[in-house]
Parts: sequence; structure tokens; C-alpha cells
Amino acid sequence: MSHMSAFRSVISLTLVCGCLGSTVSGAGAAQQEGIRPDATMLRFPDVSEKYIVFVYANDLWRVDRAGGVAVKLASPPGQEQFPRFDPTGKTIAFVGNYEGGRDIYTLPVEGAGEAFRVTYHPLREQFNDWTPDGKLLFADSRQSGLNRQSKLFVVDPHGGLPQPLPVPYGTRAAISPDGEWLAYTPYSRDSRTWKRYRGGMASDIWLFNLKDYSAKRITDWEGTDSLPMWHGDKIYYASDEGPNHRLNIWVYDTKSGKHEQVTHFSTFDIKWPSIGPGPKGHGEIVLQNGSKIFLVDLLSGKISPVDIVIPGDRPTLRPHDVDFSKYIQNGDISATGKRVVLEARGEIWSLPAKKGITRNLTRTSGVAERNPIWSPDGKWIAYLSDKTGEYEIYITQSDGRGETEQLTDNGTCYRYLVNWSPDSEYICFEDKTGSIYLLDVDSREITEVARDLGAEQRPVSWSSDSKWLAFSLTSRGDRYGVVNIYNVETGELTPVTSPMFDTREPTFDREGNYLYMVSSRHFASPEYSTIPADTTFVYRDTDVLLAVPLNGDVEDPWKIEVDEEEFKSESADKSEEEKAEDNSEDNPGNEADDSSNEGEPEKADSAENSSDDENNNADADLPPANPLQGRWEGTISGLSAMGLPAEFDSASLIINIEVAEDGTITGTSTLEIMGQSQSDDLGEVTFNEETGEITIRDEKDGMTSIMHGKLEGDTLSGTWEVVEMNASGTWSVTRVASEEEESKEEKEEVTIDFEGFEARAIMLPVSPGSFTDLHVNNKNQLLYIRRDGRMGAIKLFDITDRDSGERNVLSGAMTYNISADGKKLGAANGRGFAVVNAAPGQSFSKPVPMDLMHSKVDPREEWRQIFNDAWRIQRDFFYVANMHGVDWEGIRERYGAMIDDCVIREDLSYLIGEIIGEINVGHAYYFGGDVEHQPFSNVGMLGCDFEIGETDEGKAYRISRIYHGADWDVDARGPLSRKDVHEGDFLLEVNGIPLDINTSPWAAFLDLAGEITELTVSEKPFVD
Repeated sequence: MSHMSAFRSVISLTLVCGCLGSTVSGAGAAQQEGIRPDATMLRFPDVSEKYIVFVYANDLWRVDRAGGVAVKLASPPGQEQFPRFDPTGKTIAFVGNYEGGRDIYTLPVEGAGEAFRVTYHPLREQFNDWTPDGKLLFADSRQSGLNRQSKLFVVDPHGGLPQPLPVPYGTRAAISPDGEWLAYTPYSRDSRTWKRYRGGMASDIWLFNLKDYSAKRITDWEGTDSLPMWHGDKIYYASDEGPNHRLNIWVYDTKSGKHEQVTHFSTFDIKWPSIGPGPKGHGEIVLQNGSKIFLVDLLSGKISPVDIVIPGDRPTLRPHDVDFSKYIQNGDISATGKRVVLEARGEIWSLPAKKGITRNLTRTSGVAERNPIWSPDGKWIAYLSDKTGEYEIYITQSDGRGETEQLTDNGTCYRYLVNWSPDSEYICFEDKTGSIYLLDVDSREITEVARDLGAEQRPVSWSSDSKWLAFSLTSRGDRYGVVNIYNVETGELTPVTSPMFDTREPTFDREGNYLYMVSSRHFASPEYSTIPADTTFVYRDTDVLLAVPLNGDVEDPWKIEVDEEEFKSESADKSEEEKAEDNSEDNPGNEADDSSNEGEPEKADSAENSSDDENNNADADLPPANPLQGRWEGTISGLSAMGLPAEFDSASLIINIEVAEDGTITGTSTLEIMGQSQSDDLGEVTFNEETGEITIRDEKDGMTSIMHGKLEGDTLSGTWEVVEMNASGTWSVTRVASEEEESKEEKEEVTIDFEGFEARAIMLPVSPGSFTDLHVNNKNQLLYIRRDGRMGAIKLFDITDRDSGERNVLSGAMTYNISADGKKLGAANGRGFAVVNAAPGQSFSKPVPMDLMHSKVDPREEWRQIFNDAWRIQRDFFYVANMHGVDWEGIRERYGAMIDDCVIREDLSYLIGEIIGEINVGHAYYFGGDVEHQPFSNVGMLGCDFEIGETDEGKAYRISRIYHGADWDVDARGPLSRKDVHEGDFLLEVNGIPLDINTSPWAAFLDLAGEITELTVSEKPFVD
């Protein structure tokens, strides 16, 4: 029997965890020498008389200033930043995260030592440098009043309370060797991806006298002047004022007021320059530019590259296991809802709705596959892939077998797959220009259907006969949606609604009767501001649902019905003779005519009747359809008797039966088990129509399979056995639809009468709202999402059952797709997916199992794809085609050459930020990816400022200011607003633990945010 043969051919082994011994011949891997990475990966360098310190792979490294093999100094979680040598060259201060906050730490340069945490405030510090007297100079926004505006502070490297510098704002700064002058920028964009910027945030450098508080601006270039560094009476800084407008080192002489360009790099900007004493005290600057770290001798002006070798393992480059269920982007449901296909992190996955195996259909770390859509015939999954360097359309067999086919080769910009035609012959797709296309799967011919003026991607609906497309296009001027219908055969595009209202999401029903759509036209309930004297208002929930009969043959679904008693009319009671007399009286003089034509009408009628009778008799002469004819679907159970795990005891069984005129029974059967499926011919079939008993017998590969069953109504059920294996079980299948019925449905053509189309529109009796995602189920009922913000509920309305009104299908849905047969929905709720019936009363209680969506990712391959994708996205979506005059292909080549030197995901992000910065546009950022996890600890805040208070009785932290907010500002009450604590009180203990003035006061409030906390305060600097 064929379905058992199919079972035998796809049976799989259940894997058991264990250890297998193996022998590997040959010598062990030779120890590799260190590498010389592109210096773009060596960031935030600083130089002392003896060493260079820098950040690589999120860790802190040290190397001799002359170069050589580097030594790792620190490796806390996350990225370390801004390492700086103290004036003696023996200690490094840097920003890191050991304990849950990005704070300033110090660390010995040589020998073993523990990093010491200096700061504890929850805001992130931007460390600048050491001051000449050995303090740490940094910036953050703790007292600026604006989160985005920083102030400058100094703090003792052993801890304590930071002291603000007397300038209102400041970010990048340095103090002169004599401690008298502060060189600083009030704000900074140095960490942003804004190159060659000329706007209002372009930074200049100011000088502020810390003794007499005099100030002056020393740069006025319209671009960037930043990162001031003192050497004697001169200030070195980074500026893009030069002819190439690349960041280079410039110098300002405080005595003469002269500016001079020191370096002349023309391809790349210099990055994070830092100054040191030099081996002879003449001063030198270390910086990164392009692929090298350079030292700039300030006396001679000589620029020397530093050869840096990084030793050791790079575990971040190893292929590693990834849970792809955390990265799902798009998806679709299979033709009958048994499976779903998902796009996750650039791979295409096929998952069972309930039971079966999980398949990664693509497995390509270096290629991104997107937008999978399942063909209505169930055979194909189409998706986009950038394997060629541009996104092209591919199809692959849905069961993971067979060859993958590339259907297009003309990709030039970002594309989106929309859907298949119902007959699985066309794929509809769109691109970022707003164009809608049809791809003929067989001929691979592409037809442009239409282009949206607003370059928007719109939903597209197919008619059930695959002859029509419906979609909305942006109208000119007001940008409202106008519904258009496209004839696939003729290529004719017809607008069917006016731009009076925004009308969108047209959706054909399955019977060729209606086109449903959403229209924003309910303006009866303006929502006014509740602020007195504010008369502004907005309109919310303006959408209504419309249904347009496609032609005049569609009956009014809600025509008025009137109940009346039935009775016979007077004429009906007359005899035939009386009717003849009445006819003669009404028509005098017709007797001769009747006589002359006697019998002819009767003959005509007779001929008509004869013809009808012949047709009827012809139908009557046809043998009745065999009750086995058609498609049967169900399950087969007891498979564990053949060695399968208990969870696979049952499987899906599909039988297609053909009965010939002579009674010969043939067909196919398909068994779906453990995610595998295979079809085969039925064996010998015998059927007793009188008793309904059926026997299917098959002998293959030395095995005899027998099925016994009985037909009862639309159900076939019985037992099966494999004789030689002494295995048996049960089976049951139900008639789905005969092939003749399916063929008839396929051949029904949809007729559209365009004259008076919009005037036929009917408003559905559901309350206005915000509607999206229109579909029609197998019962020809309308489904849609009624939205409330991002989430919503899937609703159902049956146009033939007006009294039932709107019914709830599934609450909490973000989006959904419908199976090709209209019976199932694949819905997402932000936490997962579920396949449910396309009927009221569903829930997310049985989500699609995604726990096996694990696969290996090769970081190097994936990073190159991500880089290219980011480059393409900027190319395709940048607001002007000339990319601000930048050689965009050259940018890809220049920075793409550095990808092989990336060792962590943050390196790739940095490169992408660099190419974005080359376009010279503000507010174009990049973030995300598998960055290194950092711990987090909150810090409780009292809403006050501290100072060191001193009396004859001692020193202690004193509350210098309590922030209350205005009397009317009830949501600006701090923790101390209603407590018996006053400005000038000493804070002595927190939860019974004394405060040490040599430690930051915020250290006492670690992990206390939102917690009940006991404070010990006093007017005296000690506990009584």
C-alpha cells in the first residue's frame, strides 16, 4: 500500500544525546602568530613616554610606543572607552563597566592590580583626561538641567565628590599645564555619524580662565573644531577646516593667536587624537587614521606609523549557535495552515503549526533571505535573496527538497514580496519606488502594473480567478488613496474610487461578488482638547468598511423582506375553457390566424421541451458519481508500533481517488510524518458499494501493507497492518472536495462592471474605527483587524448575516495572514505566532513551537552581508539620488576592505556608522546587533545636590540643595520633598551604613531605586 511505502521511505532516526569517540590523525594545530588588524579597530589611543594604550575588541590593551606585541590590560563586560595615562605614566583611567554602571575606573599600567571604581553616578561620564594636578576631568549632564547638555567636573582619582568647573556647559576639555586655562567645547558631536557638518551643532573651542573667569572663543571655522589638547602654550585640536575637509590635527598658538594645520590626511578623518610627553619631552600626539595608528612628533612634525600585533584567540569569530526565534521579521501561512514560514535573521524557516520538524530552508550566514510567501498550491515558497549582490526573487520547494530556482536577475533597489496569485502562476511584488509588478513564474516575464506617486507599498488583492488585481494608489495633491483595479490579461488599469476620501486595502471576496475596502470618511466625533481655551481637535477612528457589488447580478444582501399570507388568485381558480373564452373575448379576429398556424407554437414548445428533456435525459443517463471519488484528508495512528517515538504515533494522511467509467479505482496517497511528506500511487483497491467496505493492498520491497475500512457518509475509516512487521493501527479520513468541484470553482470567472462602481458601495454596519489587514475566509466572510495603537483584534463580519454583526476572532493580534484555502489564520502578537481557525472565538493559547529555531551563524560571513545591506539601504532610501556627491561605490570598497579585521559586532557597527557619516547628513544613525552584554545596577536618587560640609566637629556629606519643583508641579516632587530633611543637613548613613567622604555619595544608593530607604541626617557632621 503506497502510503505505507511513503512512510518507510521517509522514516527518520530519533537522535539521542551522547558522546561518540573519534580519532583525529595528524599533528595538532600550530600556534598562530598574532595579527596586525586594521587600526580602525584600535580605538581611543593614548600615549605616555613609554607606552600606547588603546581599545581593541572591547578590551583595554597596552603596547610599547615603538610598537610590537600588545598586552591585554582589562576586559570587563562591554566596551572600554577613553583610556588616558596619568602625568606619571603609571596609571590609566578609563570608562568601563565592571559592576553595572558605565563609570570611571583607574588601573595600574604595569603589574597586577585591581581596577578601582571612582564614580558611581547613574549618568554616563565622558572622560577627557587627567589634570596637571592629578585629578580626573570628565563631563556629564548631572547638573546641567538638560539631559542632552553636559557640564564639566573634576574628581580625585581615589574617589569622592566631583566638583563642577565654573562654565555653564562643556564636553571635550583640557586644562593648561599651569592649571590656569580651560580649553573646551560647549557641546560635541564627536561620537555621532555626522562628518563634514556645518550646522548649528558645529563645535568651536573656547578658552576660560579658571582664576579671573574671563573667556574667549579661539576657533570660528563653520565646521568642526574639537578635542583640544595642551602642550606648553599651544593648543592642538582636531578640525576639518583644511582643503579636503577631513579631520586633521591643527594647532593654535595662545601667544600669537595663529592657527596652523599640522597633518594633511586626505582620505580618512583622524580619530580620537591624544597627546603625550614624547620620549624626550618634546610632545607627541597619537591618533588613528585609516588602517594605521600614527605618532606625530610635535617638534619635527614627523608622522610615524606604529606596528601593533594582537596575540591570542578570537572566540567572537567562531561560528556559534543562535536562537533565530528572537529575530523574526516576516512570515506567511501555508496553503492549508499546517505550517508557517518565517523570516528570521536573514534565514527562511518552515515550522509546523503543531507537530513536525523545524526546517531552516536556507542556511546561509553570508546571504540575507527575506519576505517568504507560500504558494496557494502548497508546493513553493518564494522569497528575496541578496546572493547576487542585489535582492532577487527565488522559489524553493516547500518541503525542503528539490532545487532552488532564481526567477529574476534585474534587481536594482529594495523589493518587497506581496503575494502569489490564487492559481500559483504569478508572484506580485513591489519595490521602494512604489511600483507594483507581476512576475510570471513559468516565463519569468515581469510586468509593471502601476507606480504609487508617494512611493508607498500598498496591499494588493487578487480575484479568485487570478484575472484581477485591486490596490490603492496615492492621488495627486492630497495624497489620499484611490482604489484601482488591474486586468491581468489586458493590462488595463481602472480607478474605481474618487480622491474625495482616503480609500485603501481593497479586498476581493472568494465568490466574485464583492470588493471590500477601508475608507476614512467618518468625521462625526471630533476629539477636542481638554485644556481650557484650547479649541484644537483631531479626528480619530475615521475608518468605515465598504462593500461594492462587482456587477449587477449580485443580489442586494439586505433587501427588504415582507411577510404576507399566501392564497390563490381568482385567475388561478378558472378552468382552461374559461381562460380560453377570456382570451377569445380579449382577442377577436385571431381565430383564423390561430387556425392557419395551428400546431406551430406547440411544435416550437415541443422542440424546446424536447431539447430540455434530451439534456435532462443525458444527465440522467450519466452513471452516478462513485462515492469514493475525490480528496480525503485525515490521520493514521499506531505508528509507534513501527518504532517511531510516541509523539509521532499519529500522522497526516491524504488520499486522492479517481474512479474510471469502467469502475477501475486508482489514485495517490500522501503521508506527512515528522515534517516529511511523500506521495505514491495507491495499490490494489477493491470497494463494495453496497456495504461500503474497502480494501487497499500494496506489496513493495518485500512488505505487504493492507488497509481495511468502511465508508459511512463522508468518512472512510478502518484499520491497517504491515504483515511482515506484525504492526497495526487505525486510520480515518474525511472527504474534503471532489476534484471536479475544485475544478469547477477554479473555472468561475469574476465579472466586474466598472460603470457606476463607486455608487454601488455599501457601508457595512460596524462601528467606525481604524481598520487594516482585510481578508476573506473560506465561508466568504470578511476578516479585518480593528486597531487600537499597535495592537488590535481580528474581527469577522458576514455580509449575508447582518444581524450577527461584528464578531471577535482573535484579540491581541499585531498582524495576520490567511491560508490559501481560507480556513486558517497565522497571527502574531509580539510574543509569538499561532495558527487558528478563521472563525470567531480563537486564542493564542497554542502558539507555533519555535524552540527548535536554532542554527549556526558564521560571524565573518554574516557581518559582510550586514555591511553590504546597510550600504544598499542607504543607497536606495537616501533622499537624493546623488548621495550628496559622494562616490558611494568607492565608499563601499574603501570601508568594505576593513570587514575582515572586525573581531566583534561593535566593530562592524562602527564601520557602518563611518559610511553613514560619509554622506554628510544629520540624524542618520546605526545601532543594534549582537553587542556584548553589560551588567546593570540602578542607583537611587534623592533629588538633591551634595557638598562636603566642614565644621569644627568634622567633615561629612551635606545636602546643599533639594529639588522641589514649583508648588503647582505635583509630578516633580523628589524623595525629600515631604520629609523632615532640609538643605544644610548632613547625610551620615544610608540604611545604617556610614557614608565615607572619600567615596562617591551615590555609591551608598546602588540598587536602591524605588526601594524604601532609611537615611540618617543631622545638623551635625556626625551621629549623636
